[in-house]
Amino acid sequence: MTVLDTRPNAQVDFLSLEITSRCQFTCPSQCYAEAGPTKGHGSMATSDWHRLIDEAAALGTSTVQFIGGEPLLHPGFPELVEHALRAGLNVRIH
Repeated sequence: MTVLDTRPNAQVDFLSLEITSRCQFTCPSQCYAEAGPTKGHGSMATSDWHRLIDEAAALGTSTVQFIGGEPLLHPGFPELVEHALRAGLNVRIH
């Protein structure tokens, strides 16, 4: 029998944030992220990502990973990394 932790304040140690679907490549096989040069950055503004990062840090998250597409192509990428570091999070880029 599997028991799920249903406590309202359960800790999330690692958070992976897909901040964009844009990628500079046009891979011949199917992309797992369905990313590409004409894809967008989604509907969340940089300020929305800031709030999510702050909430994750407040819940005890220790590491945030930025993914995409190619996360470096997101216009707010440097600001998001700096914000996560200021919030005391470890940062990974995938």
